[in-house]
Amino acid sequence: MRSIVVLFEGETHEFELGVNYKKGHKVELQVMMVPNEIEGQIINISVYVKDITKQRKVELEQINKELSESFIETNRDPILLLDMNATIVIANPAFSRLIGWRKENLEGFHILRCPSMPPHLINQMSDYYRRVVTAQYNSDANSDSNLSTLETIRVTNDEKAYHMMLSITPIKDVYGEICNWAVHLRDITVQKEAEKSLLRSEKLLAVGQIAAGVAHEIRNPLQSLKGLTQLIRTSDGLGDYGRFLDIMTDEVNNIETFVDAFSLLGRTKLQSYKMTDITRLLQEVIQSLKTQTITNNVYIELDYDEVPFIWCEEGLLKQAFFNVIENGIEATKMGRNLYIDITSKDDRIEVNVNDQGMGIQEDRLPKLGEPYYSNKEKGFGLGLMLI
Repeated sequence: MRSIVVLFEGETHEFELGVNYKKGHKVELQVMMVPNEIEGQIINISVYVKDITKQRKVELEQINKELSESFIETNRDPILLLDMNATIVIANPAFSRLIGWRKENLEGFHILRCPSMPPHLINQMSDYYRRVVTAQYNSDANSDSNLSTLETIRVTNDEKAYHMMLSITPIKDVYGEICNWAVHLRDITVQKEAEKSLLRSEKLLAVGQIAAGVAHEIRNPLQSLKGLTQLIRTSDGLGDYGRFLDIMTDEVNNIETFVDAFSLLGRTKLQSYKMTDITRLLQEVIQSLKTQTITNNVYIELDYDEVPFIWCEEGLLKQAFFNVIENGIEATKMGRNLYIDITSKDDRIEVNVNDQGMGIQEDRLPKLGEPYYSNKEKGFGLGLMLI
């Protein structure tokens, strides 16, 4: 109505108009209505129509792009923005902070050539991306629960691995058409480590229960064998059989040591907590290992600050120190030193045992603490597990 009034007043009027055309396809038009006058009288109106659909689409796409980029750049989670060819156009700061790769090392690369992706997982990512895209265009995105997330691994620029939960979602323009893909990653490394630790604890509990039963069943007949061996030793006229008895006694003692380790493994309660002087406890452990230090020609140097007493189960803590220091003595070459220092830092006490051995091979480090894992000829593989 206002346009008509303006025209009758002799003014040119411009406005934009959206028209649905061919099955819902919308066309944006710019309309200009110009009144033609002769001697002050409007004799007709000229209407000029310009199709500005493409221009308006470009403008809206730019606005949409700026909003998307702003959201991605400021998001706390690692996000990659892909174009329709799966090329990375944006790697947000959160991705660089976590994974370590700089934006220039990521943007412009195809998602499957992203340097943070381990080579053996390229096929996994390719298959997931293909299925997500196919499902979106076939309107099946919600029909396959396996498409919601992908559990995978990404590596940093210093080759540290992170467990990730990855998802790919479409970004649509104002017309509802997909214009980009967002790759969203969530770090679940801590969660995976917790699950791994829980599983390990459950395994150890089961092994401990079995171990306690086995130790109980072996201990009684073992004591009988030990007692009979000692009784025979007191007899006269053994001759050469005395040497065999020595061997039998040594083997029985080895079995007893193994049974004692089994008993510790099956222990489920710490029953004797008390305030303990950790310096005194370590000195006692070092004294009990004096024979091993002499045999291996290793000198133990203990350095300690004045530290407070701690609330602990003294017997098990002593056993733990014994195991670690004994390993250090065995690893240290003859004639060298083994250093132990006790320090108090903030609200904790640190005990460092530094030997001068060859060290542990990198591929063996993840197995430390596993029951029955040992590279010693007579090792039980229970020492570190009891700590």
